[in-house]
Amino acid sequence: MTTDPSTTTLILQHQDDDGPGNLQTWLHDRAMPYEIVDVTAGALPASGHYRALAILGSSRSAYDTDEPWIQAEHDFVRACIAAGTPVLGICFGAQLLAMVLGGHVGRMPNPELGWYDIAGEQPYGGTWFVWHGDEIIAPPGSTVLARTDRCTHAFAHGHHLGVQYHPELTSAHIDFWLATPRRRRSITDSGGDIDNIRSATSQFEPNAVANAAQLYGQFFCCHEPNAHQGESSCPPVSLVQ
Repeated sequence: MTTDPSTTTLILQHQDDDGPGNLQTWLHDRAMPYEIVDVTAGALPASGHYRALAILGSSRSAYDTDEPWIQAEHDFVRACIAAGTPVLGICFGAQLLAMVLGGHVGRMPNPELGWYDIAGEQPYGGTWFVWHGDEIIAPPGSTVLARTDRCTHAFAHGHHLGVQYHPELTSAHIDFWLATPRRRRSITDSGGDIDNIRSATSQFEPNAVANAAQLYGQFFCCHEPNAHQGESSCPPVSLVQ
């Protein structure tokens, strides 16, 4: 079955343990067509004309452009932006979006792993699950919507939105990560506590899922003001100090 790209959200995935999670559920529940492609398999479409583009996370860095698939993704996202396709970037996706728009991404002295209180108006601020060792300097002309005292966590640039945290994760997804040796080592190496993160997930995940639904509503529905009545319209234009 083929879908019309002009009505389809294209989701770019980079690894099996970092899928679209509750973003996929949100789109499905609203009968909004979507397509998921594995960028690392060289599956990028020929055209950037889509209703929207969502870019998920990766263990790689957005500046690793010596990796062919990462350079190809840079080029594809640039083509999508030129075609007028709104882009939602999550974690690695936000970093790649920032770079394409003229921002900067660099290594942090220490990673942020687990649940963090992030300053900003809802739904961009709040307590979110984060997992990153790179940080974003927002592109020129952007509005910073949320941040910690260490780095930017959400920015808007025209029709595009980048979030460093992971709104798409569910508790089951996080539990899977916490059982993965590579991710467990990352937590312990950074001085974190796996049991504390698991306990915090029980406390914070339900509200994070609700905030994620608001975030998706603002991103997707602000481009179709008559669609899905009751959803919020567009990201607030407010700079987080």
